[in-house]
Amino acid sequence: MKSYYIHQENKQPGPDESITLKTEVSVKKWKTFLAVLALIGAAYLIIKLQQPEPGKPAFQTINTPAKTPVKIKEEHQKREPVNPGNYLQVKIKWRKNLFGAIVLEGTVHNTAAAANFKDPVLSVTWLSKTNSEMETDRYPLYEYLGAGNTIQYKLKVKAPSKIGDVKVSVESATAVQ
Repeated sequence: MKSYYIHQENKQPGPDESITLKTEVSVKKWKTFLAVLALIGAAYLIIKLQQPEPGKPAFQTINTPAKTPVKIKEEHQKREPVNPGNYLQVKIKWRKNLFGAIVLEGTVHNTAAAANFKDPVLSVTWLSKTNSEMETDRYPLYEYLGAGNTIQYKLKVKAPSKIGDVKVSVESATAVQ
């Protein structure tokens, strides 16, 4: 059995080579240090530029008159009566009674801050089992609905045969001063 030994010679850097290695390492350290220092300086400048100068407001206001509660209420009184459908929310539950008639029960809530309404008209859309619109009927509720108030309703109606669901919205209402 033969055995082989591999002899590897460790070469020690000479005096000239060690100086260049140390110089390259120290130059890299200085470059890294200067790059980090430049980034810190740039970040400081960005932060300083974003801050307002002392004595000046952070943002400038345009000369607009301040809205007082009275003016806000006047704006609501002008805007809300025009489109009651935006301010009257309807919730509904429906069922068939023993005689086969459909009973619609629910509430109408007035979300308007200033507008009062009367006689809201419900638009009831009958849907098939595939959610196709079958028919739409109108049902007026002869009641007064003040700002922020809710009324309850219960209607017994005749519906098309084989309905799957019902969709209700407020079609119109009369604004009251």
